[in-house]
Amino acid sequence: MDRAELSMERRRKRKKLNGIEGLEERYETTNPLINLLLHKEKLYQKLLHSSAMTIHTSLREALDMSQIAFNDTNNKYDDRMDPKYPTNFSYWRAKILTVLVEWAKSFEVFSHLQPEDQKRLFIHTAFSNLVLAEAFHTPEKYNDRIVFPDGLCGFRNVAQTVSSDGVSTKTYGLTPTVVAVINDVLVPIRRMRLTKVEYVLLQAIIFFDPDCLSLTKHGSQLIAAKRRRLLHALQDWLQQQNKHEAAGRFAEILLRICNVQKVAAFKRETLCTIETFELMQPHPFTMEISKSYPDFSYF
Repeated sequence: MDRAELSMERRRKRKKLNGIEGLEERYETTNPLINLLLHKEKLYQKLLHSSAMTIHTSLREALDMSQIAFNDTNNKYDDRMDPKYPTNFSYWRAKILTVLVEWAKSFEVFSHLQPEDQKRLFIHTAFSNLVLAEAFHTPEKYNDRIVFPDGLCGFRNVAQTVSSDGVSTKTYGLTPTVVAVINDVLVPIRRMRLTKVEYVLLQAIIFFDPDCLSLTKHGSQLIAAKRRRLLHALQDWLQQQNKHEAAGRFAEILLRICNVQKVAAFKRETLCTIETFELMQPHPFTMEISKSYPDFSYF
């Protein structure tokens, strides 16, 4: 158990003793690792909606920053974005990736990796967690669209794609990726009713992937150990929920990884194509990560 998990466990016990566990703690468990991941998910949502959380200019700059947004104690990120702030798909994908960088930096084991291993691991997994986040955070009532935080929607039919204020938007070249996220990620996780606890564990399992071939031996060992702990936490959680169905549920959750990676690969390829033919202008931060993938990994 690392320092962050110990801190979360102490906080949970204090709240229980003081009788203030409240509605926001309804997902809290007795597992400090799961509680830490749920806490990070709350911070992820806060940063995604924050007007102060600006998109990073480069991955190296983001990783080199000593400040970690998830560790902010000065309420810097409390102010929410203006609902009228102009956004599009490119904006939201770059911002999700920005917040995912901060999420990655908030893990103690990540800080123990060499700088190049940090970069390799993030590039290897970034688009997988991007598409998973797009799907999971779409409101549950929708199975035919991807919905971003301000209400911007991507439908299967490009003619239906609208912004948060109801104005039609042109999305040349993007429809296939939206359809892929809907059909291969959103619909399956809705069908299996993926819970928030299962989501945060799956997200972290995808991220801590020792199969990233460009990692150093030391980095791969650290990441493999972290993944084993996450897998054990998922197994224990499922056993607590329903021990008779735990094994099948465990397999069903892990089988999502293949589809998520497939959609992530398709999204990377599509973004590179539409930039090449100038069909639209993806955000430079998104494109840096997309173009760097072949240098560090494969699918």
